[in-house]
Amino acid sequence: MIWTDETINHFTRENTVEALGICRKYALVYEEYGMKIASENKEIEKINVKYAGKGKAPVLLVGAALAVIVFLILSKLAHSTVLALIFTVGVSAAYYGAIRKTLESVVTKMMMKHMETKMHAEIQPHTQQIALIKEEQRNFANSEEMESLLRFLPAQYFSSQIISYLLNLFQTRRADTLAEALNAYEQDAHNKRLENAANISAAANVSAAQAQWQQLDAIHKQTNEMRAGFRNVADEQKKTRSAINNLADEQRRTTSAVQGLAREQKRTANAAANAASAANRAANAAERSAESSAHVSNLFSEFMNR
Repeated sequence: MIWTDETINHFTRENTVEALGICRKYALVYEEYGMKIASENKEIEKINVKYAGKGKAPVLLVGAALAVIVFLILSKLAHSTVLALIFTVGVSAAYYGAIRKTLESVVTKMMMKHMETKMHAEIQPHTQQIALIKEEQRNFANSEEMESLLRFLPAQYFSSQIISYLLNLFQTRRADTLAEALNAYEQDAHNKRLENAANISAAANVSAAQAQWQQLDAIHKQTNEMRAGFRNVADEQKKTRSAINNLADEQRRTTSAVQGLAREQKRTANAAANAASAANRAANAAERSAESSAHVSNLFSEFMNR
């Protein structure tokens, strides 16, 4: 099946639909090559994940095994478990202090090289298969049939999904020629891009609105918290003023009581002073009475003596 430009120019509607059906079959075959390549690449990725992190030398196990071997040898040679144990501890300290890093570097490199060799051996069949598939894909794409199809349908539309869309345009009578179908596809694709852009913009607007609502809600909550804080402060101030007023009343009552006590003490002092004054007057009166009695007695004695 080879189409020339002249043959394509004389295609009827039915010829165009038939040619699009053939193009879809070839597009599916071409895309199948791509799926096979993707499948092989997934297998390679699995192998890479499988060997990721492997190859680090287990130097701690090596050190433990070395310590056990040294202890067993020395305990037999020295015939002393204590000396063998002491020497083993010294060897272990030296191992973990200096030898371990060197051994880890050397053994890790050896193990990494071994792991890389093993990994490449597992990957190689897949890379070879990918190379074969790509070669078949190139041969398929460069075939005369494919070149003929690309003269009929431009390469940018050579996709099974796009061709199916073009066939649907013919089936729904939205197009009668390939040019009409391609123009309708481009217009629909443009509208779809605009719709996607509008959806993205709408989603962005919704996100922005949600962010604004969240911000306003946060401000509202903060305002309510501030109001509650102010109310608490006002309540505390009221309680403080009430306590101050109660304290002032108590101080006034205490002052009044002190003043009353002072007045009572003053009255008591005055009463005591009056009592003392009365006692002095009584004493003076008694003294004058005694003097009068003595004077009378003296007068009586004088009279009797006469």
